[in-house]
Amino acid sequence: MRLRALVPTLVVAATLTACSSAEVVDGSSSAASTADSLWASSAKPLQIELRGGFARLFSESRATPSGQALPTARGSLVVNGKTVSVSFRRRGNTSSLPTECAFPKLKITIEPGQDLADTPFKGHEDLILNTHCGERPTDQRTDYGRVANQVSPMREQLAYDMVRALDVPTYQTRLAKIRYVDDDAKAAPLDRYGLFVEHAREALARFVRSNVIDEGSTFIEPTSESNPEGIDNPDLMDRGIGARAHLAEALLANVDFRLTMGGSGLPVPDRFTDSGPIFMAPLWNVDVYGKGGEGAKQLPVIQDFDLSGVVAPLSGRPPVMDPSKAFGKDAAIQTVFRGVQRTRMMFTRAELDDAVAHVMGRRAAVESAVATATVDEEGRKNAENLVRAFYDLLAPEKLYPDVVTSEDVSVLDPATGESDERCPATVPVGTPVAKLNTPPKTVGDKKLIEVRLFDVQSHLPCLYPPGATKQTPASTAWVSASITTGRDLPAR
Repeated sequence: MRLRALVPTLVVAATLTACSSAEVVDGSSSAASTADSLWASSAKPLQIELRGGFARLFSESRATPSGQALPTARGSLVVNGKTVSVSFRRRGNTSSLPTECAFPKLKITIEPGQDLADTPFKGHEDLILNTHCGERPTDQRTDYGRVANQVSPMREQLAYDMVRALDVPTYQTRLAKIRYVDDDAKAAPLDRYGLFVEHAREALARFVRSNVIDEGSTFIEPTSESNPEGIDNPDLMDRGIGARAHLAEALLANVDFRLTMGGSGLPVPDRFTDSGPIFMAPLWNVDVYGKGGEGAKQLPVIQDFDLSGVVAPLSGRPPVMDPSKAFGKDAAIQTVFRGVQRTRMMFTRAELDDAVAHVMGRRAAVESAVATATVDEEGRKNAENLVRAFYDLLAPEKLYPDVVTSEDVSVLDPATGESDERCPATVPVGTPVAKLNTPPKTVGDKKLIEVRLFDVQSHLPCLYPPGATKQTPASTAWVSASITTGRDLPAR
């Protein structure tokens, strides 16, 4: 499910790899004079020009009531010296909010009958474009945590490259250097990076050709309130692919996804209310292809990484940890740890070991993807940090830390010995735990000990002090001294 004022000043031009501030993005540039496949794995960024009434389109789109069809605008795409007639429509859900992207994502439809010979767009009808979003400095975030700057599509291209290096199903992508010309606004041309993402129709054909899914498969609209009859079925999804997909999301330090597998543990709630946790659909930023029915195969495809730690680094956000080093203090590393441990909770030991062996064998490919990426140097260094942390956390002594193994463990109020009313749920089995050296406390007939819990499943809101984020969910808590812990999860 894809969630998804022109300012001429380039905020970070001097920091970009392979992007001089003196470069001109020109659809007829000699650098783009020969055709190649849009998804050529070794291709350089495309150089194209897009012309249209972008400012007017975005204004009209924001004024369109929810539930109504969004307006479209006619324009043109210039590539390899050819001018192609196209139409544009705004894409995205949260990214299209006024607080998020001043220049939101676009769907580009190529008009029928266009001459696409000798262009990378031959054979394509609809183009999915992730834009630069806006003109904020790279160290600022939107309300949802986005980097509204042209480094965002560069870094998201790197995120997709890292996922593909792990041999995990995702979409094909191509970075592009785009000159936007707004004929209506009569503004100066705007040169920015953008990211083309494979359309679902093309991906479906590719997956069928490669025999990953059965002939006759379709893109499956996930089950939701608006689609209660969805045929997506976690029991039909390959658990080996599912485990590798979860580890890939951990590598990216991404929490903006959900992939519930058949036989998995507790789903992650979206938020807490006074009545307890609120759950949404089992799929989020994960598309599914396949068939319904007994014996069918369904393929989960992870995508949409603009809020991942690769694109929007977490290290600048306020850490929650005290001086204890039980789980590390860096926010990005904690998010990688959380992703790895959530994968551990959702899969059997054998499934996890197989997935870990797979990604361990792909480390050189991942490091090469980072080293050769067209990306700003801050983004590259951040990705290198995540790669080191991810593979360090897959070492057996770190992959299998002590976890809670007893049922019905509650976080207790050390003053009363009763359950902390801010944590209505019990601590899930499998939650990483570290016993502290704090002297035990006796309250009435109860003996309490202090531990550090890492809230992998986001079930324990009482662990988050003021100003904390769910990306750094580790804190101390008092529990019954009868708690049992160990490195092996109970048999399931």
